[in-house]
Formats: sequence, C-alpha cells, structure tokens
Amino acid sequence: EAGMNVTRVPCNLATLAEEVIEEQRPIVESKQQSIVFESPTIPLIVDGDAARLKQVIANFTSNAIKYTPNGGRITIAVRAKGDQIELTVSDTGYGISAKDLPSIFDKFYRVDNEQTNEIEGSGLGLAITRSIIEQQGGQIWVESQLGQGSTFGFRLAAHTEMHTEMALAS
Repeated sequence: EAGMNVTRVPCNLATLAEEVIEEQRPIVESKQQSIVFESPTIPLIVDGDAARLKQVIANFTSNAIKYTPNGGRITIAVRAKGDQIELTVSDTGYGISAKDLPSIFDKFYRVDNEQTNEIEGSGLGLAITRSIIEQQGGQIWVESQLGQGSTFGFRLAAHTEMHTEMALAS
C-alpha cells in the first residue's frame, strides 16, 4: 500500500526457506522446538521479489515459533501444485478460532485469548505478508483449529521455464 517496489526475478523458494530456517534456528532451539523442512530435490522457481518473499516466510516462521509452546513442531514445505509453487508453514501451536480466521490478515488484528495475550506483536505482520503476496500475483491463506495448530501458506506462479519442467515430470 505504501508503494513498495517489487522487483520480480527468478528465485528459488526452497533456498529462501532454508535461509529463514537457519536464521530462526537459535530461537527454535531455545524453545526446544523442532523444525522440519520438506522440499523436492528440484529447484522450485518463481518470479518474485526475493527479499519480500523471504520477509513473508520469516513472518510465517516467526509467528509459528511464537505461537507454538515449548517442545512443539514447525514444518515448512515447498511443493509444486500444477503450474504454481506453494509454500506452507505449519505448527502444533495454539491454533486460531473460527471466529478469528476471517480477520487474521487485517491490519492491527490480534487474536485475543489467554494463551496468546502475553505474546508481543503489532498486528501488522500478516497484513504486510498479504500485501506482498498479492502484489506478486499470488494467493495467501490460513487454515487452523483452536488447540490443533495452524498452517499459513501462499502460492505463486512457477517461473516460465518451470512450467515446461513440471509438465515433463508429470
């Protein structure tokens, strides 16, 4: 909304996710959580702004760590879905109630419950992630059940050359 410049170049979502995992690893270890990365061996390339996409992945991952109790598990997965590339971050955290889900990407929206009211945040991170993904022609979503954890994800069109490789592989 503030006129962020988006520079689209081919970038490997798996590489960006691996960088975020390494940056977040000390926090994961301090909470005795486990973090799992799932990705095929082939590069999954999208045309996007690598710095902004990394910001989205970092926000999803940071939230998963914050909203998952000690000893929990975070899974980051990158996969091809038709002619798109999908990235998801799932956790075994507190989850989000059905009444809160429609507003979760709204500016300044914060889930208010006993388990999460001590966790700091501005309520802007998910609104910014939605803006970044939409500016790059993608879709963003969340699936969650209270007490069961959450999955945040996005899809972007695969890089043009990826379309051919994915068609040959199927």
